Amino acid sequence: MLSKLTGVPVVSISPRLGRIDRQVEYALHGWAQQNDVVINIAEVLPAGLTEARLYSAYVEGPGVGVRKVVLKVLLAGDDLDGEPGRHRRALNADRDFARWHLVEQAFAPVALADGGWLLFLNVAGDSLQDAAPLAQLAAEPVERYRLQAICPAVISGILGNWNADCVSRVLTVRSFLSKALGSRAPHHVARLATLLPPARRVELPGEQQALANPLALADGRLRPKRQVRCLIGRRHGDMHAGNIVVPLAVDRDGDAFWLIDLSRFDRQGLLALDPCYLAATLAIGWLSELDGYAQSDMIDVLIDPNRAGTRRIPAPMSRALLGIGQAGRDWATAEGRGLGDDWADQVRLAYVACGLLLAGRRAVPDRYRMWCLRLAARAAHQLEIV
Repeated sequence: MLSKLTGVPVVSISPRLGRIDRQVEYALHGWAQQNDVVINIAEVLPAGLTEARLYSAYVEGPGVGVRKVVLKVLLAGDDLDGEPGRHRRALNADRDFARWHLVEQAFAPVALADGGWLLFLNVAGDSLQDAAPLAQLAAEPVERYRLQAICPAVISGILGNWNADCVSRVLTVRSFLSKALGSRAPHHVARLATLLPPARRVELPGEQQALANPLALADGRLRPKRQVRCLIGRRHGDMHAGNIVVPLAVDRDGDAFWLIDLSRFDRQGLLALDPCYLAATLAIGWLSELDGYAQSDMIDVLIDPNRAGTRRIPAPMSRALLGIGQAGRDWATAEGRGLGDDWADQVRLAYVACGLLLAGRRAVPDRYRMWCLRLAARAAHQLEIV
């Protein structure tokens, strides 16, 4: 179909891409005609851990000029159908933070016939070549040293700038894990039940003592009475290195970052979860380069940094992870807050939750699921839950 204004196809697709989903193409035709624009789908972009599909695209038309956008396709069943609303809430929650660190929607979302969505997003950092996901740096051994500056700056930003008005709530261990795991809890517990026996305490490969069964904490078989005062505020909800875009120029390390994929944004989230999830996912990405002893040491670096041995872990890895933890502690104790002890408890509980979440996530290789459960169980042991 041709544009009445320009005589060129309303929707064109690069020959390198072939066909795209028919309902997506149909929805784009309708949207382009309604807005008197043309759109060219240029290339496929890496999707990271998300199940959505990403494309770079050019939109042209009166009042628009020429704009390059990231087209994000959310098909029904992706468990992401609420993303447009969550993205809007994230942008509106703190406009100053959003201006510097979130990706704006270039155009209003478009509903798909099957219940999915099309999102038109600005390009993070205004470049697909001069900026890239943090995961790209984390995967390159020669670039990893940069993470010791970038990661603490990101954590300081989301805690100190995005959550200056946070509040606190006293939660039981069960309430914390229920909130952290959310609607995915039954799915994860059922999927992991074959890996752990139905006991309060379990002996896991590589561990020297029986530890609290993290699944028993999640499903309620183990109900500790302990309560923890938790800090509540704006949480990204999927804070892994693929969802943090940073400039590739070394002289801007720590100076700028952009958070993408706000599909799990929560205005009243548990603030300890984002830093711990970032650290845990970075660690999992590096496990293949470590022997069993170093993999065990990596857990200590996350949950017990003051006593962790780092000799067997490459310095860029340990410094990045320790920097994330220190940034959280610095924020919790800054300006006389005195929340260091409370934050330490929240962090350990957050690692219980992150271990369970990641052990059941499809993107995590099967050979590392037990490492995730060891992380969860050892964090629970640090809390002296059992």
